[in-house]
Amino acid sequence: MFKSAALLAFAALVSAQSSQPCATVSSALSRSTSASVPAQVAFDCLNSVPVDTQGNQKLIDELKQVWQFQSELVWYKNPGSDWEYGSLDIIGELDKIKGNLGSFKSEYEVQLAIQNITIRTGNFHFNYSPDILQVFQFRRPFNVASISSDGKALPKLYVHDDIEQVAAGSSRVSEIQQINGQNPYDYLKSTFFSQYIDSDGQMNNMFSKGDTDHQGAFAAQRKFDGNTTDIKWANGSSASIQNLATSEVTFTGVRDGQTFFQRFCTGAVSGIGSTRTADTKDAADTKELEEVKPISPSILGPVLTIPHGDYHTRNKRQVIPTSGYPDAVAESSSGVVSGYFLTGRGYEDVAVLKIISFSNPEERGEAAFNNEFQATIASFLTQCRSQQKTKLIIDLRENGGGNTNLLLDAFMQLFPELDPFSGQRYRASDAWVKMGDAVDEIRSSTDLATKYRRSVGETIENTSIFRYWAWWHFRKADGTNFASWDEFNGPLNLNSDKLTVTMRYNVSFSLPTTSNSILTTPSTPAPTASPSSQRASTSSTARAPPSSRPATS
Repeated sequence: MFKSAALLAFAALVSAQSSQPCATVSSALSRSTSASVPAQVAFDCLNSVPVDTQGNQKLIDELKQVWQFQSELVWYKNPGSDWEYGSLDIIGELDKIKGNLGSFKSEYEVQLAIQNITIRTGNFHFNYSPDILQVFQFRRPFNVASISSDGKALPKLYVHDDIEQVAAGSSRVSEIQQINGQNPYDYLKSTFFSQYIDSDGQMNNMFSKGDTDHQGAFAAQRKFDGNTTDIKWANGSSASIQNLATSEVTFTGVRDGQTFFQRFCTGAVSGIGSTRTADTKDAADTKELEEVKPISPSILGPVLTIPHGDYHTRNKRQVIPTSGYPDAVAESSSGVVSGYFLTGRGYEDVAVLKIISFSNPEERGEAAFNNEFQATIASFLTQCRSQQKTKLIIDLRENGGGNTNLLLDAFMQLFPELDPFSGQRYRASDAWVKMGDAVDEIRSSTDLATKYRRSVGETIENTSIFRYWAWWHFRKADGTNFASWDEFNGPLNLNSDKLTVTMRYNVSFSLPTTSNSILTTPSTPAPTASPSSQRASTSSTARAPPSSRPATS
């Protein structure tokens, strides 16, 4: 049977309760930085935090302004019948929350309601991570993985730690039959809480990943999902497992919901200073809490890196070799892109390009990261040709997106004879157009352009700060250059909204002059653009979501 002893031990976890759940949490977490509390206790603590009515009114007004720059803001009202999440009036939903702040029991409920709007967008560009949702990390002490017995049969759900035995054909393990009384996949679907563009992405996000041992969202929850998890296996075994909550912040001085708010919900977690307070404030707590230093904000998840050596020990199928992760023939120091040659019998002509992310795992060195990413793929393809590899597997498992320019560059290195189409439009709101007017005015004036360079430290011609308005860096849908800012901004009246004309990234400098692909040989020269519209793809920092709808990303 599976390794259940450790899991069952959590079911017996007992924590002394007090009349103030935040005091219970503070006491428990003060004993150790790795301590945990039952999930229910953390949830009760969050629900004891008073609603900041005035602060939330201002917050919602600010979100309404910021989200005017989202290209899909109005599109969600009428997305079409094939959009599985249904219509969504984002501004209307924010107004409902603002108008009913008095009906929410806690600050946690308010912020969760706002967060749920972003979840319904299916778009990671609507990232919103309020401070109160960053304080606790809700966890289950085990992961799950979805496994097909032969790659053709429908998958079944297993505890992650059982996968090695499943791959070995052991009869001592069993698939999960129910989670909390439901079909396991139905239960997973009911707990989706992420911004993937479709339910397939949502479901895949729930599972642990064998290559990197990355926890899935089933184990690493983004919100409270019950105090226990009841599991029933197909062989009749069952267990009730305690869900937990941990925290990376210090609870010193936190005695109740009010002091929780003062410590964590006034800028300390987000790293932004604030004088915002809750509806009621205990003046005696102010002095004790005013020395709180900013805490780096959490992110949706770390950028994964490719493992090395004897790591790949949990195999999904018996045919996968267990001798360890292969040595790369080309590898970036960032760990996000590597190339391999298969050596098994019958696979001598097969190469594997693994790209686990298009994002920089570090917070700095973006240009160096981009250049090395490009160079790693180029080196790998050169070696593929010299070693006469004729088949290529592109492994994008666990890839959550990243820099659009690197995605396009990788495509063009593989298919140098093709001109990739990446069409998009921006929302031509009044504020967006006025900012573009100012950028165009600076570029059109030698005097203003000089002042801009001296004050900002970059030329307006190669601006990164105002790259979304740099119309000379884009091409029309047909591949030709824009003649002016007015031609670029439109607007087009589409789906009851105003949008720019369709544009494409100009990646002329990224196209190789000779074929480096093992897949094809170009028969025509790569397309070029005039010098006034060219830019190196490595200078771009535009971000791409894991997926996006055409022409509105």
